Parts: sequence; C-alpha cells; structure tokens
Amino acid sequence: MRIAVRLGQVLTVVLLAVATFALVHSNTSPQPQTVAAGAPPATAVGPDGIGRLRLGMTLEQADATGDLKIATHWLNNGSTCTIVELAGGGYAHFSRHHGLAVITAPPAAATPEGIRAGATIPQIAAAYPKYRNPEFGTPAEQVRLFGDFLAPVPGNASALYVFFFTAGSDHSASPTLKYLLLILSKQDGECTHAAE
Repeated sequence: MRIAVRLGQVLTVVLLAVATFALVHSNTSPQPQTVAAGAPPATAVGPDGIGRLRLGMTLEQADATGDLKIATHWLNNGSTCTIVELAGGGYAHFSRHHGLAVITAPPAAATPEGIRAGATIPQIAAAYPKYRNPEFGTPAEQVRLFGDFLAPVPGNASALYVFFFTAGSDHSASPTLKYLLLILSKQDGECTHAAE
C-alpha cells in the first residue's frame, strides 16, 4: 500500500514539474543550463525560500517583492494551486490555503549546500545524508524506482527538497539532477502530494 501511495506521490511530482515547464516554455525556449554541484550559487534556494520569496507567503505578499512575473490568466483559474513564473526563472506554486507551497528552482539556482541541476546522486546524498522514506531504499534506489527522492531542508523543519531526476523515460545509469523543488512539508496535497 505504501508503495502505491509513493508511486502516486511521484506521479504528482512528475506531472507538476513537467506541466510547470510545459505551461510556460515552447519548443523554441532555450534549454536549461546544467551546472555541476559545488560551484557558488547564482541564486540560493532554501532553507526558507528563494530571493525575497518565502514559503507560506500569500500571492499578494509575494507579488509585492517584485520577484514574480504574474500573468493575469493564472490568477483566477479556479485551481487549488496557481503557478506563477519567477522573475529570475523557475516557478512559484501557490496553494489557496497555504500560500507559497512549492518553488521549482531555476536551473542555475543551488541549495546553500551547493546542490543544483547537474548534481549526481552521490553528491546530493553526501550533502543531505538524511532523506525521506528510507524504507524504499537508498537515494539511488529511490531514483531508480520513482525518479526522485526527498530530503529534509537543514534549518527548516517545515520544508523538504525534492530532487527530481527523471522526466519521461530517462533512466540512465548515472542520472543527474534535472529539477530542484523546495516544498512545504504539510500542504494538504493542494500543490503536490510529495510531502504527505
């Protein structure tokens, strides 16, 4: 049963990440830059947010920072989760009841520990030795099974990192990090089920 729940969580994260990027980018968009882990971050994501944005902010508070590109058709779409593009790339996902619930980091952004797109599983596991759902195996085993793994965010007990490796059928022997998400750990599944 827990595996079925975990597969549902992974599917939600996959759909969220893929839909977010497909929603805004067309085939003519520049491809994300892959940067190795360890280099100084252009923008830090975590432990509480990115730039002036903080998890839990309302859409109005976040808009006041100037860090969002708000398209009017996204504001009243009737969804429980509204996705807004960040001014510096990436996306902010706003839950009706929890505010800023998910940040899909821009490709050049990194965690304070130096993890960004292009990092390997061993690099991420070294930076985040504690990870969620150890009953499903090591981070490498979870990536093989689900395409991602989650880790608590140091310095923020209310947040998790989602390290997303696979989009579609990319199950290479040495996968590298494709998307980095910072999420509220408790959000009633309005923007993602990964945290539950």
